Formats: sequence, structure tokens, C-alpha cells
Amino acid sequence: MQTLNVELIRKVIEKIRTEPKSFSMSYWWVPPTNYCGTIACFAGHCVIDSGYTFFSSSTALSPNGTEVSIATEATKLLGLPYGIADLLFFTRKWPLEYQNMLDINDNSLTEGEVLILILERVMEEGTQFLLDDALNH
Repeated sequence: MQTLNVELIRKVIEKIRTEPKSFSMSYWWVPPTNYCGTIACFAGHCVIDSGYTFFSSSTALSPNGTEVSIATEATKLLGLPYGIADLLFFTRKWPLEYQNMLDINDNSLTEGEVLILILERVMEEGTQFLLDDALNH
């Protein structure tokens, strides 16, 4: 059984809290430009915070120079089975109670704030609630 990489999750949570403009679930990874800094989703920040460098919008170069899929590598780095990681990497797959927090008519929480709530629950309870929700919806 894989072990959840709580340290990496905490690093990403801290990044989202301190640099919210660096976070968007719309992009795996967008390198810095003259107009803005690096923008990445949860998976993108996992690989960035683990020493990977940008290669393309969905791939990165590992510390040893190998081109890897951001989603696949982030899944491994997090210590999650792929199916579970997928439930975290796409907002449309988040549990409905969390998707509802993103209701465009009630902009009370950002994607980053909602993801932090999900990740805190994952660290406290494990990932079973993600599976339960996916199976029920």
C-alpha cells in the first residue's frame, strides 16, 4: 500500500495560501511570462515543488531530465492510486459537496480554498470519502 505524501500536500497548500494567483485548476502548468508568474493546478504544483521543470503544458522534466506526464508523476509523488489522484486533479470529479462550493452564483470560495478543504480532509480521514462520492454520483 502506498503512503500518502503529507509533506508534499502541505507544501502545495502553503503555496496556494501564500501565492493564490499561482494556482488554477484550468492548467497543468503555465511557465512564467513577462505578465505573470508560474501558474499551475494541484498536480502541477506537486511536480514543481518536487524539483521538476517545465517542458510542455502537460509534461515536465524530472530532476534526472526525463520527460514525464505531470498527472502521472504527481500521482506517484503524492503516493496515491491513479484513480484517487484523478478525483483530486479535476474539479468536475471533486465530491459534490465541494463542487457546490464553487457555484458561480456564490463566489464565496476560490478553487484553491476549496481544494485546501478537500486536502485537509484527505490528510485527516484518508481518501475513502472521495471514492464513496464518486461511486454515488
